[in-house]
Amino acid sequence: MRSMKTISTVLLALLLSGAAIAQSGGELIVKVKRDQATLNSTRFRCSSCAARVVEALKAERGVADVRVEDEKAPINVVVRFDPQKTNARRIGRAAKRALEADPHNRASVKLRYEEEGR
Repeated sequence: MRSMKTISTVLLALLLSGAAIAQSGGELIVKVKRDQATLNSTRFRCSSCAARVVEALKAERGVADVRVEDEKAPINVVVRFDPQKTNARRIGRAAKRALEADPHNRASVKLRYEEEGR
C-alpha cells in the first residue's frame, strides 16, 4: 500500500512539473498601430532573446525598421512595416518562431494581438 502511495505522489509531482515547464514559454504581445507594431514578451529578459527576434524580423519582407527600446523595463521591440507587403500577424508569427527557436528554452509562446490605444 505504501509503495502505491509513493508512486502516486511521484506521478503527481511529474505531472505538476510538466505543467510548469509547458507554461515557461511565456507570452508575446503585439500591439498594433497602423504601420507599427510594438512587441513585448516575458521572454525578453535578456538582450540575446530580443536580438534573436530583431534579426528574424529584419529578414521579413515588408519590414522597414526594427529597434529595441530597453532603456527601461520592460524591453520592447518596435517594428515599422509596409502594410502593402506584410502585416502585424506575420510579424507576430515571425517573432514567435524566433523565440521558440531559443536553444535554452524551446517552450511554446502564447501570441496575443492588441490594437494600440484601446
